Amino acid sequence: MWRCRIPIRHSRKMRSLMLRANKAKTAGQKLALLASIRPDFLVPELPAVAEFSSGETMGHSADRLAAAFGAIRMEQDEFAVRSHTLAKQAQDKGYLTDLIPVQVPGSTKPITHDNGVRVSPIERMATLKPAFIKPHGTVTAANSSFLVSKIKNIDRFL
Repeated sequence: MWRCRIPIRHSRKMRSLMLRANKAKTAGQKLALLASIRPDFLVPELPAVAEFSSGETMGHSADRLAAAFGAIRMEQDEFAVRSHTLAKQAQDKGYLTDLIPVQVPGSTKPITHDNGVRVSPIERMATLKPAFIKPHGTVTAANSSFLVSKIKNIDRFL
């Protein structure tokens, strides 16, 4: 059975201890570090949606980069409509047949196709509010990652 390999991080206390272990030279220093380990050091940090090193979510990065490169909301919406339309066409023509059906716990039917394809009129997309940087952001649940769509419950709009 295929399993996801979600990165699991050591706790901040454990990471700090491991960095100090690199500097420990003598057996006494190493034993002192070993003796300082507490049970809570061993509890891993839960995976997060935010990026590991910056703490920034993909949506915030996308909004920041859109502003830096001058990508306006209309361009992002047009690109999203084109992308989803082409994905739907490929799906309808049978080009996306390499997906392996997945049975989700609690569901009676397996997922047999990409359920992230959402073709929507651009006028409807334009009504959505920014999902991350409010009120001036340009990234919405309709022109961003499918993950954002699920988080922001966009299905009720599209």
